[in-house]
Amino acid sequence: MARSLVVAMRTQFTTMRRELERLRGRYGFARALDVVRQRMQRIDELSRRTQTAATNLLGHKRQLVNASAARLRALDPREVLRRGYAVCREDVSGRIVRDTSDVRLFDKVNVELYRGALVCSVEGVRENEKRES
Repeated sequence: MARSLVVAMRTQFTTMRRELERLRGRYGFARALDVVRQRMQRIDELSRRTQTAATNLLGHKRQLVNASAARLRALDPREVLRRGYAVCREDVSGRIVRDTSDVRLFDKVNVELYRGALVCSVEGVRENEKRES
């Protein structure tokens, strides 16, 4: 029985060796290393392209963020005051004066400037054309 097992294993081994030799002769097997190298080069190329695309996208997004930040800074109330505008508030209530009808003669108002504030008294009112907002 052991002898027949050895013979069977040798036969199977010989059959497998022949199959391996047959497969080794095929183009795909013989050139497998070349195929692996080509695929590795392709992976390297795609990796470089992905890195470049990510860097470009990040730069573009950074520009968008910087532009949005600049717009927000321009709308900052302190920046508006820096440009020469002022905010006028009623002295007692602190409400913003938007129209001449919001105050009466001799009312006290606080005018907030970029640097400092003024306490003023309304001495007169000039009506302008009404603006739609």
